[in-house]
Amino acid sequence: MTTMAKTNHSLAAIFCLFLMLPIYCFNFGESSITESVKTWCVAKPSANDNELKNNIRFACEHTVPTDCDAINQGGPCYNPNNLFHHASFAMNSYYQEAGRHQWNCDFLNSALVAISDPSLGSCVYKGEPTSVDLSASVVLFRAAVLFRMKFVKLFRVTTLKLSGLGSSD
Repeated sequence: MTTMAKTNHSLAAIFCLFLMLPIYCFNFGESSITESVKTWCVAKPSANDNELKNNIRFACEHTVPTDCDAINQGGPCYNPNNLFHHASFAMNSYYQEAGRHQWNCDFLNSALVAISDPSLGSCVYKGEPTSVDLSASVVLFRAAVLFRMKFVKLFRVTTLKLSGLGSSD
């Protein structure tokens, strides 16, 4: 372990002790908290028709050809027959096959990752669990909340003492 790494872990330990974080403190980089959630890629409601057409073209050229057969007339995902629905289905097929990474659902900023299943009737969207690492978020959020609580408490005590209300002398 390098000196820089030792220093960072020591500073993290001091930071945690100062904030009195009994949980999560001593696991910086050692373990992670992950949650597995299903995700889908869908078109943004603000996407225009030209963007949607381009997204269908791109997604259908880069996925298994039979995936896009579902949005053709007679396919299980043809209805509702609109660009938004067809683009969402094609974009999701691409997203799922490409590995379900955030960047696989960008489509020039005309798509978003959803955690609600967009399937409708007989049109079933592929969806697989994706692991989301929450460990850094939990530690930082907890540290921020506790720091704020301590700061507010310190501020109130100092204010009371300065105004003479907190002193019994």
